Amino acid sequence: MYWYDLVQMAWNGLSRNRARSLMTLLGVTIGAAALVTLLAYGSGLQHNARAQFEALELYNTLRVTSRPIPFSGPGDLLYRTLEKDSLSDRPAVALTDSVVTALGQIPGVLAAYPEIQFPVRIQANGREIAGGVDAVPMAFGRLRAYQPRWGRFFLHEADTAIILSTSMAQRLGFSRPEEAVGSSVQILVAAIDWAALQRMLFGGWYLSGGELPIRIQPYRVQIRGLLDADDQAFAGFFRVLMPLGLSRRLETVTFFSTVDLLFRRAGVSGYSAVRVHLEDPRLHDSVRRRIAEMGLYVTSFREQFAELDRLFWLIDMALFVIGIIALLVATIGIANTMRMSVMERFREIGILKALGAYERDIQRIFLLESALLGLAGGLLGWLIGWGLAELIELGVNVYLARRGVPAVELFYFTPGLILFVGILTLLTGLLAGWWPARQAARVDVLVALRQV
Repeated sequence: MYWYDLVQMAWNGLSRNRARSLMTLLGVTIGAAALVTLLAYGSGLQHNARAQFEALELYNTLRVTSRPIPFSGPGDLLYRTLEKDSLSDRPAVALTDSVVTALGQIPGVLAAYPEIQFPVRIQANGREIAGGVDAVPMAFGRLRAYQPRWGRFFLHEADTAIILSTSMAQRLGFSRPEEAVGSSVQILVAAIDWAALQRMLFGGWYLSGGELPIRIQPYRVQIRGLLDADDQAFAGFFRVLMPLGLSRRLETVTFFSTVDLLFRRAGVSGYSAVRVHLEDPRLHDSVRRRIAEMGLYVTSFREQFAELDRLFWLIDMALFVIGIIALLVATIGIANTMRMSVMERFREIGILKALGAYERDIQRIFLLESALLGLAGGLLGWLIGWGLAELIELGVNVYLARRGVPAVELFYFTPGLILFVGILTLLTGLLAGWWPARQAARVDVLVALRQV
């Protein structure tokens, strides 16, 4: 038989019992839609994380400390037992301004600057929002990720100004981005209350009434520019950029990683950490070796993302297993449908064989039927999964927009994902129809003709 004849006979076979074929197709479609949606969600998580790393230029960033951080992650902190020598007893190199200058002079380094971060509250137009200040050097004005969409970068290192995202400006009550640029706002930072600290030291905790030695210090600053929220969907919700010189002038309590605070040795002066930004990511290894030769310890954000990639791989596998379970149910449905089709067309198979049809032709007819069910279900499942993902994403972004949060891309569809689901559902259909097709091919002609 020609392939055209085989396809036509397979289509006619599916059309004989349309209700059963449609129910089977619906099962495959639901399974494929579940698989597509789950995989697109996992892909969206990884895509968003990668986009944030790229937007914040973290692939080109190294973090330098005086002492090594002995834990690779929060999980290690729970169960690992450290030996005393594991924290290294050799003299630590203090991260002073001279060391920062030396780091900045390493070939291939765009900027080396102290890691200064602290929480802040911003007040304007009768509103108040929370954020986290990230002090940046003037050299960052050359980077695309730090170029404001409205306004401009800082005028100088001591510029009394900040840069926000457009979403933060909207939450502060500025309806148009142009209105926010140049506006004066008040920031509130936490500072040491020396009077309360003295009362605590000399009067004790209980006599001081349990008062923390912290006070709120206000400052007036200008909004120098606004970053595009689309490029920094998550970081743009809370991140505040401030020139490095201004951050040093403010009276504030900076906060670091809790692991840094826990394992930083007493008597080590200087900054808690220094960040080194590379001019070219290809210089990553050479710059890292030069820093290590200075007796300092380096953590690479690129390596941290590699660890994050492994976590995403585990999440993708978990979502894939859940989706495969739904597709497995559909596979059983195809196998059952094809088995019933063989029983109902027993006499037809006998007639075809009596007319000279080969066993391989009979087998191909039923394999084509199951393959059509799998492929059609996969295509419809992809369309339904894509539509469902779009609806979920639209609903989430409408909810976030009402609260001034930038839109996020929860699901990420790639051509590879579409091709993968199409091939998988096609193979599922072939696998489900293989045994019924083999049974149809082995039908005894004489036994089948007696039922005519």
